[in-house]
Amino acid sequence: MEIKDYLIVYGWNVQRNLSCYKESIINCNDLVEYSEIIKAILGNHGDLNWAWGIDLTPNKNPEVPDAYTEIDKLLEMYPNLPKSKLKDFCNYLPSGITRIESIKIFSGQKIKII
Repeated sequence: MEIKDYLIVYGWNVQRNLSCYKESIINCNDLVEYSEIIKAILGNHGDLNWAWGIDLTPNKNPEVPDAYTEIDKLLEMYPNLPKSKLKDFCNYLPSGITRIESIKIFSGQKIKII
């Protein structure tokens, strides 16, 4: 059997008032790549430390024809982290999560007992 690395995320979906969880296989290179993001998330102790979607704000620049400007909630929450890495890290998170309570990393193999 092959030993694999697992990233397990536990959290809360505030909008649905439900707990959520996701277990993903991750390779060591990706783990190193996302370590800065994981540290930033775990260091953010607010009620909401993850956000999905965009906010529309009225555009105040008369030279721009669009009436609204899109502001990505996630990029606004973590402006110092690389945009592409944040978007890629979403693949390891449960759908709809708005508060990440813990991120655990395990190395091992799964064995079906029953």
